[in-house]
Amino acid sequence: MRTKTILAALLTLLFFTTIFLGACDKGENDKINLGTMTDTRDGQTYLTVYIGSQTWMADNLNYITNESWWYDHNSQNGETYGRLYSWEAAMDACPNGWHLPSDDEWKELEIYLGMSEAQADDIGWRGSNQGDQMKSRILWDNDGYGTNTSDFSGFPGGLRNGTEGDFQRMGELGNWWTSTESVGEYVVYRYLHSESPGVGRHNNSKSIGLSVRCVKN
Repeated sequence: MRTKTILAALLTLLFFTTIFLGACDKGENDKINLGTMTDTRDGQTYLTVYIGSQTWMADNLNYITNESWWYDHNSQNGETYGRLYSWEAAMDACPNGWHLPSDDEWKELEIYLGMSEAQADDIGWRGSNQGDQMKSRILWDNDGYGTNTSDFSGFPGGLRNGTEGDFQRMGELGNWWTSTESVGEYVVYRYLHSESPGVGRHNNSKSIGLSVRCVKN
């Protein structure tokens, strides 16, 4: 009888431990590597993720500044995709203790996910499946979903054309600024596409509106 009682107690403990661990795990990949941070400027809370030796926001920034826009000027898009920022606005948009990541900090992330250093230094599409590791498992057009094994949760927030001011390619393309200037009025940026498993690296005009991911200081 005593043995049955002990066994029942152990099974009960195992059950509630499993429930507790499941509640703690907010990630998509059975890893407890996600946290949160609250931007004291406006009270918005963002998921964060620890990848390698870096802590990234796992949401696009949604802080209102000059030269930043919700896609189609719709605040509901901001709740999912954040805002699109000109580069000048992006440079000052991250909250205290966080900053716009440099090109090298993006490379550190990509190399941690398995991209070679030579590939990371290239322009255009690079790597093998690092983009899929970074893409969310929802919202991408044409079943172009990622595995999101990194918990980066990259969403296809599209862009704002800096010349015409129109919004383009939500669902197809996600684009993020770096803090690294290239030549003239151009800056290095990153992009993910619904039809590619890799990560794009190229230059773009400072006036275009792209998403922002902040990395912890």
